[in-house]
Amino acid sequence: MSGAANGEQSTGAFPARLEALAQRHYQHRHPFYALLHAGRLGREELRLWFANRYHYLTRVPITDALIVAKADDPAFRRLWVQRLLDHDGWCDPRRADAVAAAPGEIERWRQLGKALGVTEVELATSARLLPEVRVLCDEYVESVRDADLVTAVAGTLTDYFASRSSPLPIELWLRRYPFVEESALARFGRGLAQPAGDAEFALGFVQRHATTAELERRCLDAFVTQCVIQWRLLDAVYLACRRGQFPRIESRAWLMRLSALAEEDERGRSSAPAVLMLPERSLQLNRTAYDLLERCDGKHTLDCIVQELGERHAAPPGLIERDIATFVAELERRSAVSFQGHPSSGAGEARAT
Repeated sequence: MSGAANGEQSTGAFPARLEALAQRHYQHRHPFYALLHAGRLGREELRLWFANRYHYLTRVPITDALIVAKADDPAFRRLWVQRLLDHDGWCDPRRADAVAAAPGEIERWRQLGKALGVTEVELATSARLLPEVRVLCDEYVESVRDADLVTAVAGTLTDYFASRSSPLPIELWLRRYPFVEESALARFGRGLAQPAGDAEFALGFVQRHATTAELERRCLDAFVTQCVIQWRLLDAVYLACRRGQFPRIESRAWLMRLSALAEEDERGRSSAPAVLMLPERSLQLNRTAYDLLERCDGKHTLDCIVQELGERHAAPPGLIERDIATFVAELERRSAVSFQGHPSSGAGEARAT
């Protein structure tokens, strides 16, 4: 059947559009990963990131099973079941001991957890799992449950980019986080990236079956939805790491108020009331960002700042938290803002090891 029978034909530019969306939305652009790459996280911060990322990974085989259940084609099911086994591992159920003959991705991450000091009990009981992340992971499963086969597969295309960008290459783990055991990292080979084969199959499947412009749009929307879930997970982890700490503007940054420009233009839009000057560039600030940075004086916790801004701007708590998390993480990445444990303590206490 021709794609045009079900609507306008697809544009044929799906990979390019997918790439463009990934450059804007995929989690590798989140400033938390830049902090991770630079070795600027302490042990507890790494453990928190790991435990929440691990919970997300345990949802992947569940969604894989949902995708298999949607497929009528036995060949597709056989191929996708292998992806499920790549995560869960494989064992011969006919053997009494039924020990996994081929440990999967989740088992390798569990070994990394041991190296970071996250115990089996903590993983089994979700002791370090943030409530926001639990909700996000539930949303992830439900989005796959409610989708048709093609858009459900499109949501997995984040793996296509995960196979190209590891959270941190193994050699950098050893150099920047020397307390992590090399034996645990060796299980991952060259990096913590997903295998590329499954992702390439998923991309080809979507390209072949998204034959109308409407299906193509829905597939791209499914991809963005999954990117947003992963991005919000990192926002939640970053906020949890920094909530009780006291941010302050670093000496290399200068907050300059532009009161003469902080007026509404002829279309009723407010101009930026301030600029944050950095040696490498200047950042134009809106009113919320300026109000935030005014409070980064080493005397207010980030949690208090979030609460004050939510009340001042009448914004829903969850929305302003997500906006602030990415913005402050970016400022920390640029060394424009630093954190300390208490106003009277040194900044080094922010990264307890």
